[in-house]
Amino acid sequence: DDRAIFVTFPSDREATWQGPRVVLALGMMAWDDVTPWQHSKTGKRGPDYEAFKARHGKDLQHLVETALPDYAGKLKEIEVSTPLSNRDYTAAAEGGMYGMRHGMERWGKYALQSPTRIDNLLMTGQSILMPGVVGVTIGAFVTCSYLLGFEHIFDRVARA
Repeated sequence: DDRAIFVTFPSDREATWQGPRVVLALGMMAWDDVTPWQHSKTGKRGPDYEAFKARHGKDLQHLVETALPDYAGKLKEIEVSTPLSNRDYTAAAEGGMYGMRHGMERWGKYALQSPTRIDNLLMTGQSILMPGVVGVTIGAFVTCSYLLGFEHIFDRVARA
């Protein structure tokens, strides 16, 4: 289908990388997809879960190969994780990948802000200000503006 995927090549950023080229792909998966195993732990989910992961891994590989046809038939699936893995390793509610759940209850006076009550401690990230990759970028811009001044940051970005 037309689901969104994120693809990056982390090994290409390492000048001294000696191993095979790494293609990292992230896809979307709803928590409801993994609720049959929600009371299990990593490594103890059984063959039906492994088959589920293998099927979704193949689907994601197909999406990558469709988006990047030069890689068709050349990719080897190595590792697949699900929201259950994120939950088990990071204690994120329902395996959320990007921090706290956002909603209207987190706006206004209840929103997290960059400055904190602790001197010289500023926060930035997906759970601060706005959700998602764009939210992280905007939040980082705001946090940097507290450190360097808004005009300075804005002028540098405008000239870039």
